Amino acid sequence: MKKLILTGLFAATIGMVGAQTFPEPSPKASTSQTVGLTEIEIEYSRPGIKDRTIFGELVPYGKIWRTGANAATKITFSTDVNIDGNPVKAGEYSIFTIPEEDAVTVMFNSDAKASVGKYDESLDVAKVKVPFERAERVERLRFSIENVEDASADIVMSWAGKSFSVPVTVDTDKLVEQRMEEKLKEGEQPFNFYNAAAGYLMDKDPARAVEMAKKSTDMQPYFWNVTTLARAHAAAGNKDAAKEAADWGIKLAKESGAEYYVRMNEEIKAGLSSPRPVPDDDNTLP
Repeated sequence: MKKLILTGLFAATIGMVGAQTFPEPSPKASTSQTVGLTEIEIEYSRPGIKDRTIFGELVPYGKIWRTGANAATKITFSTDVNIDGNPVKAGEYSIFTIPEEDAVTVMFNSDAKASVGKYDESLDVAKVKVPFERAERVERLRFSIENVEDASADIVMSWAGKSFSVPVTVDTDKLVEQRMEEKLKEGEQPFNFYNAAAGYLMDKDPARAVEMAKKSTDMQPYFWNVTTLARAHAAAGNKDAAKEAADWGIKLAKESGAEYYVRMNEEIKAGLSSPRPVPDDDNTLP
């Protein structure tokens, strides 16, 4: 008995050393992306092709697959999302699939630690069937988050010349409104908060965008938030006020050597007499 215990301990020790010293055949990986105000993270392992036929053989058609190696792929949403029409609460989920030759059924399961032998279909929160398409030949399985917009993105898996894509949407406008109102209830915010609010509201509520932009410039005028005020007035149809703010923005931009903002305000003024869209702002530009 003592010999068996020692042998077991030795084997466990060797296993621990091996796991720490040598590379895994299917290394762990993760990818994350902010979609609006929502963080999406995918944790998975990356098996390689290794001269094998993957789909239809190693991964049989018509059978449930953990969509990776070692363990089921895990996906985390920081806020509520919608997956192809299925509302999904914020939290952690496992991803399982049933591949076919031209389509794949993708299941998001509320048991984040589920496995093929411990998979409960009743815990699926979303189940969608999407095309299984030909794609570039990726040696190691890869998850990515593509086509990112303020309120949508696609979860994409690619491997061995095949890929599928699952659309995810988030109610970013609702989240922004909730968080903005929470901030406003806390009391007066920094002037750049009101400028950011004006920029976000520009196309959604121009009148309120003007209110926020004026709040910002009343607190501290700079060439960039005065430009936001000019854009907000133009979006709201206040041509005289937009011209006045644009002239102010040009003056401040020239004083600061910000030629881009000089041009932007000149475009705003030109757009007041034409149907051209109001130029967008980008505070990351020089």
